[in-house]
Amino acid sequence: MDTIYLSKTMKIKRLLIATISIFLFSIPLVSNATITFNRTYAAGSEGNFVQQTKDGGYIITGRCSGGLWDYIVFIKTDSLGKTVWNAFVDNPAWQIGSVYGECARQTTDGGYITLGGFGSASENFGIITKIDSMGDILWTKFSNDSFQGCMYSIRQTTDNGYIVAGGLFDPILYKIDSLGTLVWEKTFYNPDIQEKGYVGFSAAQQLPDKGYISCFVTYAHDTTDKPSAFLLKTDSLGDSLWAKKFVDSVGGCQVRIYDFQRTTDNGYILTGYKDIGASNTDICLLKTDSLGDTLWTKTFGEGSGYSVRQTFDGGFIIAGSLLIKTDSSGDTLWTKGFGGCCVEQTADGGYIITGSNGGGIYLIKTDSFGNVGIEEQSNLDFGLRNLELKISPNPFTTVTNIKCSEVSDHKNKKIQIYDLTGRIVKTFSQSEINSSNIKWNGVDEKGIKLKNGVYFCKLSTTDGKTIREKIVLMR
Repeated sequence: MDTIYLSKTMKIKRLLIATISIFLFSIPLVSNATITFNRTYAAGSEGNFVQQTKDGGYIITGRCSGGLWDYIVFIKTDSLGKTVWNAFVDNPAWQIGSVYGECARQTTDGGYITLGGFGSASENFGIITKIDSMGDILWTKFSNDSFQGCMYSIRQTTDNGYIVAGGLFDPILYKIDSLGTLVWEKTFYNPDIQEKGYVGFSAAQQLPDKGYISCFVTYAHDTTDKPSAFLLKTDSLGDSLWAKKFVDSVGGCQVRIYDFQRTTDNGYILTGYKDIGASNTDICLLKTDSLGDTLWTKTFGEGSGYSVRQTFDGGFIIAGSLLIKTDSSGDTLWTKGFGGCCVEQTADGGYIITGSNGGGIYLIKTDSFGNVGIEEQSNLDFGLRNLELKISPNPFTTVTNIKCSEVSDHKNKKIQIYDLTGRIVKTFSQSEINSSNIKWNGVDEKGIKLKNGVYFCKLSTTDGKTIREKIVLMR
Protein backbone atom coordinates (compact mmCIF):
# COMPACT_ATOMS: atom_id res chain seq x y z
CA MET A 1 0.00 0.00 0.00
CA ASP A 2 1.27 3.48 -0.79
CA THR A 3 0.29 5.06 2.50
CA ILE A 4 -1.62 4.13 5.60
CA TYR A 5 -1.89 7.65 6.97
CA LEU A 6 -5.17 9.48 6.58
CA SER A 7 -6.02 12.98 7.74
CA LYS A 8 -8.79 13.05 10.31
CA THR A 9 -9.76 15.59 12.90
CA MET A 10 -9.16 14.89 16.54
CA LYS A 11 -8.50 17.02 19.56
CA ILE A 12 -5.99 16.97 22.35
CA LYS A 13 -6.86 18.67 25.58
CA ARG A 14 -4.02 19.93 27.68
CA LEU A 15 -5.17 20.50 31.20
CA LEU A 16 -3.05 22.25 33.80
CA ILE A 17 -2.85 21.15 37.40
CA ALA A 18 -5.75 23.37 38.40
CA THR A 19 -8.06 21.63 35.92
CA ILE A 20 -7.71 18.10 37.21
CA SER A 21 -6.91 16.72 40.63
CA ILE A 22 -4.58 13.92 39.73
CA PHE A 23 -2.71 13.20 42.96
CA LEU A 24 -4.21 10.35 44.92
CA PHE A 25 -1.15 9.27 46.87
CA SER A 26 2.26 10.86 47.16
CA ILE A 27 5.28 10.24 49.35
CA PRO A 28 8.41 12.13 48.26
CA LEU A 29 11.51 11.23 50.25
CA VAL A 30 15.27 11.54 50.04
CA SER A 31 17.29 8.33 50.40
CA ASN A 32 21.07 8.70 50.55
CA ALA A 33 20.82 12.03 48.66
CA THR A 34 18.73 10.37 45.95
CA ILE A 35 15.17 11.57 45.42
CA THR A 36 12.63 8.80 45.94
CA PHE A 37 8.85 8.89 45.83
CA ASN A 38 5.74 6.85 45.20
CA ARG A 39 2.83 8.64 43.50
CA THR A 40 -0.48 7.58 42.02
CA TYR A 41 -2.34 9.57 39.34
CA ALA A 42 -5.78 9.50 37.71
CA ALA A 43 -8.10 6.97 39.35
CA GLY A 44 -9.08 4.15 37.04
CA SER A 45 -6.12 4.73 34.74
CA GLU A 46 -3.32 2.47 33.54
CA GLY A 47 0.36 3.39 33.09
CA ASN A 48 2.37 1.76 30.33
CA PHE A 49 5.56 3.76 29.65
CA VAL A 50 7.83 6.28 31.37
CA GLN A 51 10.91 8.23 30.29
CA GLN A 52 13.08 10.74 32.14
CA THR A 53 13.11 14.08 30.32
CA LYS A 54 15.96 16.54 29.75
CA ASP A 55 14.80 18.76 32.64
CA GLY A 56 15.05 15.88 35.11
CA GLY A 57 11.31 15.27 35.19
CA TYR A 58 9.32 12.45 33.63
CA ILE A 59 6.78 11.79 30.88
CA ILE A 60 4.26 9.00 31.51
CA THR A 61 2.07 7.33 28.88
CA GLY A 62 -1.13 5.47 29.68
CA ARG A 63 -4.88 5.35 29.35
CA CYS A 64 -7.61 6.76 31.54
CA SER A 65 -11.35 6.22 31.79
CA GLY A 66 -13.71 9.09 31.04
CA GLY A 67 -17.23 7.72 31.19
CA LEU A 68 -18.37 6.27 27.86
CA TRP A 69 -14.94 6.73 26.26
CA ASP A 70 -11.38 6.11 27.36
CA TYR A 71 -8.51 8.45 26.52
CA ILE A 72 -4.80 8.20 25.89
CA VAL A 73 -3.11 10.25 28.60
CA PHE A 74 0.36 11.80 28.82
CA ILE A 75 1.46 13.12 32.20
CA LYS A 76 4.48 15.43 32.44
CA THR A 77 5.97 15.70 35.92
CA ASP A 78 8.86 17.45 37.57
CA SER A 79 11.74 15.61 39.27
CA LEU A 80 9.57 14.98 42.37
CA GLY A 81 6.74 13.46 40.35
CA LYS A 82 4.48 16.51 40.68
CA THR A 83 2.29 17.10 37.65
CA VAL A 84 3.35 19.94 35.32
CA TRP A 85 0.77 19.28 32.61
CA ASN A 86 -1.52 16.56 31.26
CA ALA A 87 -2.32 15.90 27.61
CA PHE A 88 -5.31 13.79 26.58
CA VAL A 89 -5.89 12.29 23.14
CA ASP A 90 -9.66 12.09 22.76
CA ASN A 91 -11.40 9.13 21.24
CA PRO A 92 -12.78 10.46 17.92
CA ALA A 93 -16.54 10.97 17.99
CA TRP A 94 -17.12 8.26 15.42
CA GLN A 95 -15.07 5.70 17.31
CA ILE A 96 -16.37 3.91 20.43
CA GLY A 97 -14.15 1.16 21.74
CA SER A 98 -10.85 0.23 23.31
CA VAL A 99 -7.90 2.59 23.70
CA TYR A 100 -4.22 2.09 24.41
CA GLY A 101 -1.27 4.41 24.99
CA GLU A 102 2.06 2.84 24.03
CA CYS A 103 4.73 5.50 24.58
CA ALA A 104 5.78 9.15 24.53
CA ARG A 105 9.45 9.81 23.79
CA GLN A 106 11.15 13.16 24.00
CA THR A 107 12.49 14.40 20.66
CA THR A 108 15.54 16.51 19.83
CA ASP A 109 13.43 19.70 19.73
CA GLY A 110 12.29 19.21 23.33
CA GLY A 111 8.81 18.06 22.32
CA TYR A 112 7.46 14.53 22.24
CA ILE A 113 6.49 11.88 19.70
CA THR A 114 3.62 9.80 21.02
CA LEU A 115 2.05 6.52 19.98
CA GLY A 116 -1.26 4.94 20.87
CA GLY A 117 -4.39 3.60 19.27
CA PHE A 118 -8.10 2.91 19.35
CA GLY A 119 -10.10 -0.15 18.44
CA SER A 120 -13.69 -1.21 17.91
CA ALA A 121 -15.47 -4.31 16.70
CA SER A 122 -14.95 -3.17 13.12
CA GLU A 123 -11.67 -1.28 13.13
CA ASN A 124 -8.32 -1.03 14.89
CA PHE A 125 -5.89 1.79 14.18
CA GLY A 126 -2.78 3.46 15.55
CA ILE A 127 -2.32 7.16 16.25
CA ILE A 128 0.99 9.02 16.06
CA THR A 129 0.94 12.50 17.57
CA LYS A 130 3.68 15.13 17.73
CA ILE A 131 3.29 17.49 20.67
CA ASP A 132 5.45 20.38 21.82
CA SER A 133 7.21 20.77 25.16
CA MET A 134 4.01 22.04 26.82
CA GLY A 135 1.76 19.26 25.53
CA ASP A 136 0.11 21.14 22.67
CA ILE A 137 -0.61 19.26 19.45
CA LEU A 138 1.52 19.93 16.36
CA TRP A 139 0.26 17.16 14.08
CA THR A 140 -1.51 13.81 14.16
CA LYS A 141 -1.38 10.81 11.81
CA PHE A 142 -3.63 7.75 11.74
CA SER A 143 -3.18 4.23 10.42
CA ASN A 144 -6.65 3.34 9.26
CA ASP A 145 -6.58 -0.03 7.50
CA SER A 146 -8.76 -2.51 9.35
CA PHE A 147 -6.58 -4.73 11.56
CA GLN A 148 -3.44 -3.67 9.71
CA GLY A 149 -2.67 -0.53 11.66
CA CYS A 150 -1.70 -1.84 15.11
CA MET A 151 1.43 0.00 16.24
CA TYR A 152 3.58 -0.84 19.25
CA SER A 153 6.79 1.20 19.10
CA ILE A 154 8.14 4.50 17.74
CA ARG A 155 11.61 6.08 17.93
CA GLN A 156 13.18 9.14 16.38
CA THR A 157 15.83 8.56 13.70
CA THR A 158 18.94 10.57 12.85
CA ASP A 159 17.16 12.37 9.99
CA ASN A 160 14.55 13.62 12.50
CA GLY A 161 12.02 11.17 11.12
CA TYR A 162 10.73 8.10 12.94
CA ILE A 163 10.78 4.31 12.73
CA VAL A 164 7.52 2.62 13.73
CA ALA A 165 7.00 -1.10 14.43
CA GLY A 166 3.58 -2.70 14.22
CA GLY A 167 1.40 -5.14 12.33
CA LEU A 168 -1.38 -7.58 13.14
CA PHE A 169 -1.23 -10.59 10.81
CA ASP A 170 2.41 -10.00 9.80
CA PRO A 171 5.12 -7.76 11.32
CA ILE A 172 5.47 -4.35 9.65
CA LEU A 173 8.08 -1.59 9.81
CA TYR A 174 7.06 1.95 8.82
CA LYS A 175 9.54 4.77 8.13
CA ILE A 176 8.00 8.23 8.35
CA ASP A 177 9.53 11.68 7.99
CA SER A 178 9.57 14.50 10.54
CA LEU A 179 5.99 15.50 9.65
CA GLY A 180 4.60 11.98 9.81
CA THR A 181 4.46 11.32 6.06
CA LEU A 182 5.11 7.70 5.10
CA VAL A 183 8.52 7.17 3.42
CA TRP A 184 8.42 3.37 3.15
CA GLU A 185 6.67 0.35 4.59
CA LYS A 186 7.99 -3.22 4.84
CA THR A 187 6.06 -6.36 5.75
CA PHE A 188 7.90 -9.46 6.98
CA TYR A 189 6.39 -12.89 6.55
CA ASN A 190 7.16 -15.42 9.29
CA PRO A 191 8.45 -18.55 7.50
CA ASP A 192 7.73 -20.76 10.51
CA ILE A 193 4.00 -20.07 10.20
CA GLN A 194 2.42 -21.46 7.04
CA GLU A 195 -0.71 -19.34 7.37
CA LYS A 196 -1.33 -15.90 8.74
CA GLY A 197 -1.15 -15.55 12.50
CA TYR A 198 -1.16 -12.68 14.95
CA VAL A 199 1.53 -10.16 15.91
CA GLY A 200 1.66 -9.85 19.69
CA PHE A 201 4.59 -7.44 20.02
CA SER A 202 6.92 -5.40 17.86
CA ALA A 203 9.62 -2.81 18.53
CA ALA A 204 12.42 -1.23 16.50
CA GLN A 205 15.29 1.21 16.81
CA GLN A 206 17.92 2.68 14.50
CA LEU A 207 21.51 1.46 14.62
CA PRO A 208 24.74 3.45 14.05
CA ASP A 209 24.97 2.05 10.47
CA LYS A 210 21.57 3.72 9.74
CA GLY A 211 19.93 0.31 9.53
CA TYR A 212 17.35 -0.97 12.01
CA ILE A 213 17.06 -3.72 14.57
CA SER A 214 13.58 -4.91 15.42
CA CYS A 215 11.98 -7.59 17.54
CA PHE A 216 8.70 -9.29 16.66
CA VAL A 217 6.55 -11.87 18.40
CA THR A 218 4.03 -13.76 16.29
CA TYR A 219 1.49 -16.49 17.02
CA ALA A 220 0.33 -19.16 14.60
CA HIS A 221 -3.29 -19.36 13.46
CA ASP A 222 -3.77 -22.72 15.17
CA THR A 223 -4.21 -24.21 18.64
CA THR A 224 -0.52 -24.57 19.57
CA ASP A 225 -0.32 -21.16 21.30
CA LYS A 226 3.43 -21.14 20.75
CA PRO A 227 4.84 -17.65 20.33
CA SER A 228 7.69 -17.17 17.89
CA ALA A 229 10.10 -14.42 18.88
CA PHE A 230 12.44 -12.99 16.25
CA LEU A 231 15.26 -10.47 16.14
CA LEU A 232 15.42 -8.90 12.66
CA LYS A 233 18.19 -6.75 11.19
CA THR A 234 17.44 -4.57 8.17
CA ASP A 235 19.32 -2.00 6.13
CA SER A 236 18.40 1.69 5.99
CA LEU A 237 15.58 0.97 3.51
CA GLY A 238 14.03 -1.75 5.66
CA ASP A 239 15.27 -4.70 3.58
CA SER A 240 16.02 -7.76 5.69
CA LEU A 241 19.68 -8.71 6.28
CA TRP A 242 19.21 -11.47 8.86
CA ALA A 243 16.66 -12.84 11.32
CA LYS A 244 17.10 -15.00 14.41
CA LYS A 245 14.42 -16.99 16.21
CA PHE A 246 14.61 -17.53 19.96
CA VAL A 247 13.96 -21.01 21.35
CA ASP A 248 15.13 -22.05 24.81
CA SER A 249 18.05 -24.46 24.55
CA VAL A 250 16.59 -26.78 27.21
CA GLY A 251 13.46 -28.58 26.08
CA GLY A 252 12.86 -26.34 23.08
CA CYS A 253 10.52 -24.04 25.02
CA GLN A 254 9.27 -21.00 23.21
CA VAL A 255 10.18 -17.55 24.53
CA ARG A 256 7.74 -14.63 24.47
CA ILE A 257 9.48 -11.22 24.33
CA TYR A 258 7.97 -7.98 25.68
CA ASP A 259 10.95 -5.60 25.44
CA PHE A 260 14.48 -5.37 24.10
CA GLN A 261 17.37 -2.92 23.94
CA ARG A 262 20.72 -2.63 22.22
CA THR A 263 23.62 -2.96 24.67
CA THR A 264 27.00 -1.21 24.87
CA ASP A 265 28.79 -4.26 23.41
CA ASN A 266 26.59 -3.95 20.27
CA GLY A 267 24.56 -6.99 21.31
CA TYR A 268 20.98 -7.06 22.57
CA ILE A 269 19.16 -7.72 25.83
CA LEU A 270 15.58 -9.04 25.79
CA THR A 271 13.02 -9.83 28.46
CA GLY A 272 9.67 -11.60 28.56
CA TYR A 273 8.75 -15.05 29.71
CA LYS A 274 9.61 -18.68 29.04
CA ASP A 275 6.78 -21.21 28.87
CA ILE A 276 7.36 -23.89 31.53
CA GLY A 277 4.13 -25.81 30.94
CA ALA A 278 0.71 -26.06 32.58
CA SER A 279 0.00 -22.42 31.68
CA ASN A 280 2.92 -21.31 33.86
CA THR A 281 5.75 -19.00 32.86
CA ASP A 282 9.09 -17.84 34.22
CA ILE A 283 10.52 -14.33 33.92
CA CYS A 284 13.19 -14.57 31.22
CA LEU A 285 16.28 -12.48 30.41
CA LEU A 286 18.13 -13.24 27.18
CA LYS A 287 21.44 -11.81 25.94
CA THR A 288 22.63 -11.98 22.33
CA ASP A 289 25.68 -10.88 20.40
CA SER A 290 25.60 -8.32 17.57
CA LEU A 291 24.33 -10.96 15.11
CA GLY A 292 21.44 -12.03 17.30
CA ASP A 293 22.99 -15.31 18.43
CA THR A 294 22.10 -16.19 22.02
CA LEU A 295 24.94 -15.89 24.56
CA TRP A 296 22.97 -16.77 27.70
CA THR A 297 19.46 -17.05 29.09
CA LYS A 298 18.37 -16.53 32.71
CA THR A 299 15.07 -17.16 34.47
CA PHE A 300 13.89 -15.63 37.75
CA GLY A 301 10.82 -17.49 38.96
CA GLU A 302 7.19 -17.39 37.96
CA GLY A 303 5.88 -14.35 36.13
CA SER A 304 6.79 -12.14 33.17
CA GLY A 305 9.31 -9.42 32.40
CA TYR A 306 7.80 -6.40 30.64
CA SER A 307 10.69 -3.93 30.45
CA VAL A 308 14.50 -4.16 30.47
CA ARG A 309 17.30 -1.59 30.40
CA GLN A 310 21.06 -1.82 30.63
CA THR A 311 22.34 0.03 33.69
CA PHE A 312 25.36 2.28 34.17
CA ASP A 313 27.38 -0.56 35.74
CA GLY A 314 26.85 -2.82 32.69
CA GLY A 315 24.17 -4.91 34.40
CA PHE A 316 20.45 -4.90 33.75
CA ILE A 317 17.19 -3.84 35.42
CA ILE A 318 13.95 -5.73 34.72
CA ALA A 319 10.42 -4.61 35.55
CA GLY A 320 7.51 -6.98 35.38
CA SER A 321 6.02 -9.23 38.03
CA LEU A 322 9.03 -8.13 40.12
CA LEU A 323 11.77 -5.49 39.97
CA ILE A 324 15.05 -7.35 39.40
CA LYS A 325 18.61 -6.01 39.21
CA THR A 326 21.29 -8.24 37.68
CA ASP A 327 24.98 -8.02 36.90
CA SER A 328 26.35 -8.07 33.35
CA SER A 329 26.03 -11.88 33.26
CA GLY A 330 22.36 -11.84 34.24
CA ASP A 331 22.93 -13.07 37.80
CA THR A 332 20.59 -11.54 40.38
CA LEU A 333 21.96 -8.79 42.62
CA TRP A 334 18.66 -7.85 44.29
CA THR A 335 14.92 -8.24 43.86
CA LYS A 336 11.96 -6.12 44.99
CA GLY A 337 8.44 -7.39 45.53
CA PHE A 338 6.90 -4.73 43.29
CA GLY A 339 7.25 -4.39 39.55
CA GLY A 340 5.64 -2.53 36.68
CA CYS A 341 5.19 -2.15 32.94
CA CYS A 342 8.23 0.06 32.31
CA VAL A 343 11.52 0.88 34.05
CA GLU A 344 14.38 3.23 33.26
CA GLN A 345 17.55 4.16 35.13
CA THR A 346 17.61 7.83 36.04
CA ALA A 347 20.50 10.29 35.89
CA ASP A 348 21.11 9.95 39.66
CA GLY A 349 21.55 6.18 39.36
CA GLY A 350 18.12 5.33 40.72
CA TYR A 351 15.16 3.91 38.82
CA ILE A 352 11.78 5.20 37.66
CA ILE A 353 8.95 2.67 37.28
CA THR A 354 5.35 3.00 36.08
CA GLY A 355 2.43 0.61 36.00
CA SER A 356 -1.11 0.29 37.32
CA ASN A 357 -2.81 -0.70 40.54
CA GLY A 358 -6.35 -0.48 41.87
CA GLY A 359 -5.92 3.28 42.39
CA GLY A 360 -4.63 4.25 38.94
CA ILE A 361 -1.27 4.99 37.29
CA TYR A 362 1.63 4.76 39.70
CA LEU A 363 5.08 6.31 39.39
CA ILE A 364 7.79 4.99 41.69
CA LYS A 365 11.22 6.58 41.99
CA THR A 366 13.80 4.44 43.81
CA ASP A 367 17.44 4.74 44.71
CA SER A 368 20.12 2.58 43.07
CA PHE A 369 19.15 -0.39 45.27
CA GLY A 370 15.44 -0.23 44.49
CA ASN A 371 14.53 1.39 47.82
CA VAL A 372 11.94 4.15 48.15
CA GLY A 373 12.51 4.95 51.79
CA ILE A 374 9.22 3.46 53.04
CA GLU A 375 8.28 0.00 54.23
CA GLU A 376 7.98 -2.03 51.04
CA GLN A 377 5.35 -4.62 51.89
CA SER A 378 2.68 -2.32 53.29
CA ASN A 379 3.06 0.52 50.77
CA LEU A 380 4.37 -0.98 47.53
CA ASP A 381 2.70 -4.36 47.23
CA PHE A 382 0.27 -3.53 44.43
CA GLY A 383 -0.84 -7.11 44.04
CA LEU A 384 1.20 -7.61 40.87
CA ARG A 385 2.51 -10.90 42.23
CA ASN A 386 -0.74 -11.96 43.90
CA LEU A 387 -3.13 -11.16 41.06
CA GLU A 388 -2.45 -12.81 37.73
CA LEU A 389 -4.47 -13.76 34.67
CA LYS A 390 -3.16 -16.30 32.18
CA ILE A 391 -4.87 -17.26 28.92
CA SER A 392 -3.77 -20.21 26.81
CA PRO A 393 -3.93 -20.81 23.92
CA ASN A 394 -4.08 -17.22 22.76
CA PRO A 395 -4.96 -16.69 19.92
CA PHE A 396 -7.42 -19.63 19.93
CA THR A 397 -9.74 -21.28 17.46
CA THR A 398 -12.04 -23.51 19.54
CA VAL A 399 -11.38 -23.35 23.29
CA THR A 400 -9.03 -21.30 25.48
CA ASN A 401 -8.14 -21.80 29.15
CA ILE A 402 -8.37 -18.87 31.55
CA LYS A 403 -6.42 -19.27 34.76
CA CYS A 404 -6.43 -16.72 37.57
CA SER A 405 -4.40 -16.54 40.77
CA GLU A 406 -5.69 -18.50 43.74
CA VAL A 407 -4.48 -16.35 46.61
CA SER A 408 -6.39 -15.97 49.87
CA ASP A 409 -6.48 -12.17 49.79
CA HIS A 410 -8.18 -12.16 46.37
CA LYS A 411 -11.00 -14.68 46.90
CA ASN A 412 -13.80 -12.43 45.65
CA LYS A 413 -13.06 -12.24 41.95
CA LYS A 414 -15.12 -11.44 38.87
CA ILE A 415 -14.04 -12.49 35.37
CA GLN A 416 -15.74 -11.09 32.27
CA ILE A 417 -15.13 -11.05 28.52
CA TYR A 418 -15.93 -7.89 26.58
CA ASP A 419 -15.49 -6.80 22.99
CA LEU A 420 -13.74 -3.75 21.59
CA THR A 421 -16.84 -1.60 22.04
CA GLY A 422 -16.79 -2.29 25.77
CA ARG A 423 -19.87 -4.57 25.62
CA ILE A 424 -19.74 -7.49 28.07
CA VAL A 425 -20.26 -10.70 26.10
CA LYS A 426 -19.57 -13.28 28.81
CA THR A 427 -19.56 -13.33 32.61
CA PHE A 428 -18.25 -16.44 34.33
CA SER A 429 -20.00 -17.91 37.36
CA GLN A 430 -18.33 -18.04 40.77
CA SER A 431 -18.13 -21.82 40.57
CA GLU A 432 -16.27 -21.54 37.26
CA ILE A 433 -13.90 -18.95 38.75
CA ASN A 434 -13.23 -21.15 41.78
CA SER A 435 -12.25 -24.05 39.53
CA SER A 436 -8.61 -24.56 38.62
CA ASN A 437 -9.25 -23.63 34.98
CA ILE A 438 -11.97 -21.70 33.18
CA LYS A 439 -12.67 -22.82 29.63
CA TRP A 440 -14.15 -20.40 27.10
CA ASN A 441 -15.25 -21.57 23.68
CA GLY A 442 -15.82 -18.17 22.10
CA VAL A 443 -19.58 -17.91 22.68
CA ASP A 444 -21.62 -15.24 24.44
CA GLU A 445 -24.08 -15.57 27.35
CA LYS A 446 -26.72 -17.01 25.00
CA GLY A 447 -24.37 -19.60 23.54
CA ILE A 448 -24.07 -17.76 20.22
CA LYS A 449 -20.69 -17.97 18.50
CA LEU A 450 -18.86 -14.66 18.47
CA LYS A 451 -17.15 -13.21 15.42
CA ASN A 452 -13.41 -13.49 14.93
CA GLY A 453 -11.48 -10.60 16.40
CA VAL A 454 -9.97 -9.07 19.49
CA TYR A 455 -11.65 -9.41 22.89
CA PHE A 456 -10.56 -8.57 26.42
CA CYS A 457 -10.69 -10.66 29.57
CA LYS A 458 -11.07 -8.56 32.74
CA LEU A 459 -10.30 -9.87 36.21
CA SER A 460 -11.48 -7.61 39.03
CA THR A 461 -11.58 -8.04 42.80
CA THR A 462 -13.69 -6.56 45.56
CA ASP A 463 -10.62 -4.78 46.95
CA GLY A 464 -10.39 -2.62 43.83
CA LYS A 465 -7.67 -4.37 41.79
CA THR A 466 -8.22 -4.93 38.08
CA ILE A 467 -6.12 -6.53 35.34
CA ARG A 468 -6.92 -7.15 31.67
CA GLU A 469 -5.57 -9.46 29.01
CA LYS A 470 -6.21 -9.38 25.27
CA ILE A 471 -7.77 -12.50 23.68
CA VAL A 472 -7.78 -13.13 19.93
CA LEU A 473 -10.46 -15.42 18.48
CA MET A 474 -9.47 -16.83 15.08
CA ARG A 475 -11.75 -19.74 14.06
